[in-house]
Amino acid sequence: MKNWIKNVGVLVLLFASMAMKADDGLSIEINNISFVNVSLTNVEKGDKLILTDQSDVVLYNITLEASNQFRKYFNLHNVPNGTYYVEIENQKYIKKTPIIKTDNGVSLQEGSEVTVFKPQIEVADKVLKVLFVNTELKPFTLSVYDKSGILLSTSKINEKEVLTKTFDFTTMPKGVYSVNVDVDDKSFSKSFSI
Repeated sequence: MKNWIKNVGVLVLLFASMAMKADDGLSIEINNISFVNVSLTNVEKGDKLILTDQSDVVLYNITLEASNQFRKYFNLHNVPNGTYYVEIENQKYIKKTPIIKTDNGVSLQEGSEVTVFKPQIEVADKVLKVLFVNTELKPFTLSVYDKSGILLSTSKINEKEVLTKTFDFTTMPKGVYSVNVDVDDKSFSKSFSI
């Protein structure tokens, strides 16, 4: 019973920290009619800033170093009219914000950003715990593979908002394994050792 309460507490704290982190540190502002100002705070090494067009063509992509603040200005004056996306990716989520470019300049579509959380894993005493927050409520597949790429377990989950799943590896040999979550056009993979 103590372990169950401890596990639930850990999951609640993890979920709460993910929710806070998703809204923390990102500011996108329009400066004059064609400049987009992207500001990030509390940047961790490996965070990414990406600008794409409506066809997912990457116009800008940088992997960041750890810093208190990062700022980037995008001048969209000379690009064709259409929808562009500022994408922030870190260890916990991907956040995509649409920007509309017209003859009159650029504008944000307030409230239309999409956040996709990455699966979070924890391994203790040869037990794997997976947490996946499905904010888009789309069907997804959770798979576990061994180091040779052999599928050990797969589950297709329909529209569940929060998935917590436990896998017992006490009878499995030591080694490196991976967890994959495929949702929509995104695929997330995390490796772990037993």
